[in-house]
Amino acid sequence: MKRCWKCAEEIQDEAVACRFCHANQTSLDRYNYLTSANATGSERPIIVQAGPKQNSFQSCMGCVGGVVIALLILIVIGNMLGP
Repeated sequence: MKRCWKCAEEIQDEAVACRFCHANQTSLDRYNYLTSANATGSERPIIVQAGPKQNSFQSCMGCVGGVVIALLILIVIGNMLGP
């Protein structure tokens, strides 16, 4: 026996839907319920969304830009100190 995710009544392990509240027992239906306005704050899952992903070219250009700036700073400091 297992418990229904929506009404917590005991149902058979093979049950596809709860006989008490008629909730479908698939994980997709549970996810849709928990992310809807029906769920209370304690039931809702925390969903973390990451920012936009950079492709390898963008990250490589960021590194190259940092190295170029560092070299320019070293050249300027070298010229200020003199030969």
